[in-house]
Amino acid sequence: MKLVKVKSVAASSVWEDGFEPENILKDAKPGVWGLKSEWASRGTAGEWVKLCFNKRHKIVKIVLRDRFYYDGKTIDLNNNFNEGTIEFLGSKAKPIKFDNLPQDGNPLEIPISPAVTCSGIVITAGEKACGDGVGLSRVKVFSNA
Repeated sequence: MKLVKVKSVAASSVWEDGFEPENILKDAKPGVWGLKSEWASRGTAGEWVKLCFNKRHKIVKIVLRDRFYYDGKTIDLNNNFNEGTIEFLGSKAKPIKFDNLPQDGNPLEIPISPAVTCSGIVITAGEKACGDGVGLSRVKVFSNA
């Protein structure tokens, strides 16, 4: 598997400076508030982040991490993505749903089988999202080549 290169990242909203969607691609320690290491929105269910790739890729796995610390030490149980949908851009593949995104920042690995060829993805928070600043600390997308 190979990590997919992302050309651009956009989001439905941004909590404030320092919580931009590009942060989800960084290799910094995830989830530590104030280190510009996560994306936080201004809302809850329906908030989204879009990743556009540098070219079409055949996606085999997506790894997500929720936001999880608000002070670097305490797990934030008040602003969580929890579950949602992944849409594949430039593909006829149906969106997939995921749930049980760990609130403690541990990764949720989502296998994509069969693999989907697409030009990007949109990850949207579902109805179980809570808080007024849902977001993600990491998104990694893998292709088979």
